[in-house]
Amino acid sequence: MDGRKDVLGLWVGSEGEGATTGMAVLSELRNRGIEDVCIVVCDGLKGLPDAVTATYPKPPSKRA
Repeated sequence: MDGRKDVLGLWVGSEGEGATTGMAVLSELRNRGIEDVCIVVCDGLKGLPDAVTATYPKPPSKRA
């Protein structure tokens, strides 16, 4: 909100861009304390929406 940006991570690996890699990245972020996400942008990678839902099961608007 104040214009400051943080880099959360940089991942390079031999696994490529797959759902397994996406799940690993999201799980690492969750384990490091990221409790909620507002926006996830995907270019059609199959399996990534399922990985997001598995890691962050409830959208912020649905939380009590």
